[in-house]
Amino acid sequence: VDIEVAATLYPDPGGPAVQVIVRDVTKRKRSEAALRESEEQFRQIAETIADVIRDLLPVVDNIDRALQAAESGETGEDPLLQGIRMVHLELHSYLDRLGLKAIETDGARFDPALHEAIASIPIDGIEPGQIHEVHQKGFQLDEIVVRPARVVVTA
Repeated sequence: VDIEVAATLYPDPGGPAVQVIVRDVTKRKRSEAALRESEEQFRQIAETIADVIRDLLPVVDNIDRALQAAESGETGEDPLLQGIRMVHLELHSYLDRLGLKAIETDGARFDPALHEAIASIPIDGIEPGQIHEVHQKGFQLDEIVVRPARVVVTA
């Protein structure tokens, strides 16, 4: 109920009924303002976490490449390779706990909000706009794209 409507319904503007309505309207407005403020604070925290993750992603990329290079070599279990695997697992586990998710690319259509096209190639029999190859994984934290997936799309 609006304050003006309450004033027309209750002739005594200082009466207890009007005071209750005014108090309720004031509480609702304060609650709405507090909710907007909380949402903005949450958004700022999420942006800060995304910035931290953004700075960590080159480390993740280098560990991924080191692990891939080490695994493509000899088949024996090298202590260095084992150590890289442990760091890799721990870092990915930490990023998972923060809520970081890889952007889907398998069988996906190109989405400029999630993907960055670095090249396009025509492929017979495949519809244009499909992701053909991923050059760098993309990540998002809730709705925040921390880093878009760098992809090659079909033309």
